[in-house]
Amino acid sequence: MNVRPSLVGLVLTISVLPLSSVQGQNLKTSVENTQNTMDFCVGRINDLVADYEVKLTRPEGEKMRETRRYPLQLIKDQHNVAYHYPNLQITDLWQRNGNGQLSLLKGFDAQQRSIEYQPGEVKKTGSARWEKLASLIDPQLLQGLKLLSSTQLKCGVLEHYSGVMNGQVMSVNWLPHLQIPVSMTWQQPRETLNYQLTKVGEGASAFVATVQNYNATDFADIGDNESDPFLVKMINLGYVEHAHSGAYDSAGRALGSHNH
Repeated sequence: MNVRPSLVGLVLTISVLPLSSVQGQNLKTSVENTQNTMDFCVGRINDLVADYEVKLTRPEGEKMRETRRYPLQLIKDQHNVAYHYPNLQITDLWQRNGNGQLSLLKGFDAQQRSIEYQPGEVKKTGSARWEKLASLIDPQLLQGLKLLSSTQLKCGVLEHYSGVMNGQVMSVNWLPHLQIPVSMTWQQPRETLNYQLTKVGEGASAFVATVQNYNATDFADIGDNESDPFLVKMINLGYVEHAHSGAYDSAGRALGSHNH
């Protein structure tokens, strides 16, 4: 999908460190060194396009070996949250109705087709909590972490959190005014998952409108369209099933669950 909202590149050198290393460190210094290259004045909480790089690493001897890396776009306005996977050309567009119920439009960008899941067809899982979808991490989780420091930026404040939750060492650099992380890391004994913001800007409405204009098939009607080559292909690839909000790697595999 060739949607090009106005984005501003960011050069970020904020370190996300294990808890044992974070303690006693002055993260404010590293942030101040990059304030001139960061522009968080663009983008609004109800009109935001945020680009992330997601990386999964696992230990190999004394070193960490990168096993997966992929780009992810978070797009949100007042009523919609979209997760766009550029390498897969897939977009999960979540919408919230007046009763707080969630529906999902799973868009396949190359084919300009989509599968529409009504609220009753969306899995009742914690991963479908609206606040988490809109922020990549449930903001309530931050209450269980330690606020190490806050850094005043030109527009807003950058908060630095760290702690241990459910056996995972977590580090989060958080932008309250946009309700998104600049970076966050989950460390477990066998793997580390990192999200790093690379761009931020506006243009959510145009992106959402593009996906909404795809040729949509209701999930409940898939059984009546078994001869549709597109639907057959998507079913065989495992993309069409009861709705979920999983993250995919570059090969289209769902990443493992993390408590965020």
